[in-house]
Amino acid sequence: MSDPETLTLRQRAVLDKIAELLGADPKSVTPDSTMRNHAKWDSYGHLVILYHLQAEAGIEVNEETLERYSEARHILDLLG
Repeated sequence: MSDPETLTLRQRAVLDKIAELLGADPKSVTPDSTMRNHAKWDSYGHLVILYHLQAEAGIEVNEETLERYSEARHILDLLG
């Protein structure tokens, strides 16, 4: 799934939204992006993403979701 050429339009839209929430270049956010390897994905950006997921998908923000959704591929599994 990490090949940008094989992403669906919905998946690309989800990655673009993550980039927007992080204030990052959309090309810099891929399915392989994580809180640990993306310079703009800091703890504040992570909370912004999680609260967006709460509004968009109804997830509860808690310790489990803080860890689970620290990787773009897991967000894609949820929304993509």
